[in-house]
Amino acid sequence: YLSNLLEGFLEPGVFTLGFARRFSTYKRADIIFDDIVALADILVKNNWPVNFVFAGKAHPQDEPGKSVLKLILDNQEELYSRSKGLAKLVFIPGYDMAIAKMMVSGCHAWLNSPKRPLETSGTSGMKAAMNGVPNISVMDVWWVEGYHDGLTGWKFGYEGPIEDADMSEDPGTLLYEQDSLSFYKLLPDILHSFYKQPDTYLDIALNNLRLNIP
Repeated sequence: YLSNLLEGFLEPGVFTLGFARRFSTYKRADIIFDDIVALADILVKNNWPVNFVFAGKAHPQDEPGKSVLKLILDNQEELYSRSKGLAKLVFIPGYDMAIAKMMVSGCHAWLNSPKRPLETSGTSGMKAAMNGVPNISVMDVWWVEGYHDGLTGWKFGYEGPIEDADMSEDPGTLLYEQDSLSFYKLLPDILHSFYKQPDTYLDIALNNLRLNIP
């Protein structure tokens, strides 16, 4: 059903970035859409199409988490319009193990964007890596070991000292502006590699199997 739903809308060969996990505020699912104008400009300037495929659920009692999910949905039309159709943001409902399996094996890169150091482990990124999918991640939990100095993917976001205040999930402490700017600075390098240096990109994918599976 899912394949039929997306056929003709998401095209093979278009860079596809995946994000699938529980929606809670510290995971910052919407951080890469913090400045849609900036994000769309990167794609339009270089004529780079991108699929953003999101899935996941918020805890039924987590109202702030539900609001993050709603923000993702609210961004779909504006992102598509501002990018002149280059950016397609898809949210897949009914997240379960079957959808997770398709996503961690079917994306070109995996996004993990929590506020450091609040992530617990980052298992979705591990599963993606074991399917040869490079990670684009904040340097927290498993990615500190799995990054291998850039051989298996990319890092972004704040890497400074950790203080007591950094443990807060208060909206004013979630570093949206700082870390989204870091992502926008990194994205052109990733997309240039994918579209212009496919052999180099494939090496990064294969390095996940070689270095991260063990």
